[in-house]
Amino acid sequence: MNIQENKVDFFDRFLRNELVEDERAVFEQKLQNDTSFKIEWEAYQKAVQVVNLMGLRAQLENLMEANQKPKQIVAHWYVWVPMAAAVVLMIGYFWPSQSASDRELFISYYKAYPNVITTRSTSNELTSALSEYSSQHYLEANQLLAAISPATDTVYFYRGLVNLSLSKSDSAISNLSKITPGSVFQQQANWYLALAHLSKSDRLNAISYLLKIKSSQFNFESAQKILVEVGKKK
Repeated sequence: MNIQENKVDFFDRFLRNELVEDERAVFEQKLQNDTSFKIEWEAYQKAVQVVNLMGLRAQLENLMEANQKPKQIVAHWYVWVPMAAAVVLMIGYFWPSQSASDRELFISYYKAYPNVITTRSTSNELTSALSEYSSQHYLEANQLLAAISPATDTVYFYRGLVNLSLSKSDSAISNLSKITPGSVFQQQANWYLALAHLSKSDRLNAISYLLKIKSSQFNFESAQKILVEVGKKK
């Protein structure tokens, strides 16, 4: 079995003690050697406990039974955002502990994304705007980016970051949300959208975007850490 493609099913079978000896050995080895796998396993255990308490176990099983193909299982695990977000928030009710405030989490994890656009591939207007951005002249950068028409995913992305740096969370969310699905900036946008919502103490939307960040994607481990912290909150 490919654990990465069947992770949810694999976790569930382990809980039901249905793994054969070889599979169990692989599972235990990954728990010891793979930090991301261990974090996901611990989060999954808590989620299942909460789901049971919430009386939603039957819904979880129905969702899993409806998606038997390996790739579909993983895909739908990330599509269950509303239920998963509720689960994370419920964890804080059943397992309360000390945690950082939303603002403290934002400050701890926010770091401006670098200018990765090469001069040859940009217009003079965008080059000037990104130069101001790199120099942390965010007001100037925002004015220059706002003047570029038509706006591209690059413009929306860096306008989002500029506004986030200026503590204008709503404007940041508005711009980042306009990025085309599948864009080269989509993974990064999910991370910064999560932080933008977190800066507003909008935990539900923050969790929704954090859950979209998969194990091979931008800032996955940081996303998992924030989910753990948010899960501690009442």
